[in-house]
Amino acid sequence: QNLSNADEALSQSTREKADLEERLSQYDIKLKNMENTLASEQEAWSHDLQKFEVERKKAEVEYLQKESALETQLADLKKSMADLERAHAEAVECLLHQESDKLEKAVKESEDQLRSSYKEEKCRLEERHQT
Repeated sequence: QNLSNADEALSQSTREKADLEERLSQYDIKLKNMENTLASEQEAWSHDLQKFEVERKKAEVEYLQKESALETQLADLKKSMADLERAHAEAVECLLHQESDKLEKAVKESEDQLRSSYKEEKCRLEERHQT
């Protein structure tokens, strides 16, 4: 009977070993599937990350180009403004000079007119005085 019990125990142990080996084999398959899935997901993430990086760099280049264009435009506008201010100042200076010349001419003409009137009046008074 001991031999029968031993045979039964050995059979049970063999079945359990086969069962454990089957379960181990299934776990190995599941592990390989999980590793493959993980590798696939990592590859997808890596690809997405590369696409994002390319898009980010493209956007950065576009931003820098726009910024540069705006800076150039601003510099051009500042130069134009300075040119306009200088032209305006020159025009005002020229106008002031012309007006000053006109005023001096008008003052001189008035002075000449007053002198002439004074001399005429003086001559009349001297003629009246003599007569």
